[in-house]
Amino acid sequence: LPPDQIQAATRPFIGQTLDAGGIQKLSDALAAAYEHSDIAIYTVLVPDQDPSAGTLQVRVLEGRVEGVKIEVGSAGRAEKLMRRHADQLTREKPLRRSTLQREISLIRDIPGLSTDMQLLNGGAEDSVVVELKPNLKPVQFGFAVNNRGTAFLGRTQVQGDLYLNSFLRSGDQTRLTIAAPTDDDLFRFGALSYVTPLGFNGDQLQFNGSYLETRPAGTALEGHATSFGAQITRPVIRSFDKNLYVTLGVDGVNADNALFGTRFSDDRSRAGRLAVAWSRTLPKSVFVIVASGSLGIDGLGARTTSPDFTELDFKKANLRISYARSLGDHFAVRLKAAGQISSDALPGSEQFALGGTEYGRAYESAVIAGDRGYAGSAEVAWRPNLPKLIGGSELYGFVDGGRTTFLSRSIYAQADYRLASAGAGVRVSLANKAVVEVEAARGLSSNLAFLDDRDWRG
Repeated sequence: LPPDQIQAATRPFIGQTLDAGGIQKLSDALAAAYEHSDIAIYTVLVPDQDPSAGTLQVRVLEGRVEGVKIEVGSAGRAEKLMRRHADQLTREKPLRRSTLQREISLIRDIPGLSTDMQLLNGGAEDSVVVELKPNLKPVQFGFAVNNRGTAFLGRTQVQGDLYLNSFLRSGDQTRLTIAAPTDDDLFRFGALSYVTPLGFNGDQLQFNGSYLETRPAGTALEGHATSFGAQITRPVIRSFDKNLYVTLGVDGVNADNALFGTRFSDDRSRAGRLAVAWSRTLPKSVFVIVASGSLGIDGLGARTTSPDFTELDFKKANLRISYARSLGDHFAVRLKAAGQISSDALPGSEQFALGGTEYGRAYESAVIAGDRGYAGSAEVAWRPNLPKLIGGSELYGFVDGGRTTFLSRSIYAQADYRLASAGAGVRVSLANKAVVEVEAARGLSSNLAFLDDRDWRG
């Protein structure tokens, strides 16, 4: 700890006569200074002494990690990456809080791995041993059913996910996703992604690809789209309560008469993207900001059937903000906002859409879309005291709304669309392994003739 911080903590006690209570207050003041410093492990000691000469000796042990103990066999193939992160803790004397939180957080970020940590006494008075008890789930499954679809592609849709953790190499994850409607063959969707560590600093490389096939109800149109992409993510800041991620990527979509929401797309688009994500977690609140910029690439196989309708070298910027806060023991408020700006005629897959799970929950998914727009939502939830099996379940109410602008192109004039909705529901948490959500929502207003604001959607 820098000398000026030690002096600031002890200065109020200079010139005072200290009894046992005063000495304890001095120790607490030093401990508070260390608590707000970057020293991870410390001990404040006042040894037995004769302070009659007017000098009080205080010892502070700034701790280090003597070694790391990992429960054998529980981490599976993830142990190699886990041990490399854990070994970083032994390289600093004293250990910094930022290093401890970063490496433990990166260990807990390993896909499929849960880890408990304890600090044990080491061989020296200023040393500790970090004991890690990991548990790797090499295979995980996910399944979801929802009725937030569309009349064209099926209102009720099912999705299945398969996760393979540390399957090809330590710390990687392979994910397979399949989705389809429950009635007819209105669409089929499949996606495959692979994430792997780059080195041992938390960097990750991701590849992804997907295939979509659409046969909208009431039409004879068939379409399909393939997407592919790669991105690198770096955790610039990674801690227990503050994080900053930077992501750089490139991706593309090849669409052949595919239906995205309510718009058909027959373009091949390519884009480079840069995103920055920041989050702050406090005891009763979580604040997240994600900003991104996208540049269309008129190359790498990009094409459009109508240059007057779609610009391949587009530019756009996006911003997403969310804030969640607990109010007492039983209530919570959640606020979200999103926006997109662009002055270009965007491909269908790049447009800002409203309707569905985030904004416009009383309406079908992606019922309106435009080149730019904004949206917001507010939700209040109440969590009563419940048995452990369904602990965390809640009743909630919400209101949301947004606006999009479809810029003029070809024979189409500029058009502005807006909608708003409100509703309420219940989320039932089952042993922290599944969530069942039942919701009823109704449109409040819109300027589209085909949207009926009087109907409830559930």
